[in-house]
Amino acid sequence: LVEVLLLEPRVGEVVEGTVIASTEERSTVVLGVLAVEASVEGLALPLSEVVPLRVVSVDVPARRVELAPA
Repeated sequence: LVEVLLLEPRVGEVVEGTVIASTEERSTVVLGVLAVEASVEGLALPLSEVVPLRVVSVDVPARRVELAPA
């Protein structure tokens, strides 16, 4: 829940994330500025790379964040 609340005011912004895990279906990133861990669905990002990500949407009641490559 904390992650969602921290990202809610940043919808539309680009943030940098470090890839800490990656499969063909999903990558997990840590957003450095906020120390938030989140997933990027449908994308295999290169492990340990820092990638720019756009905060596409945040759904607080569902506790979901949508990130996409910027």
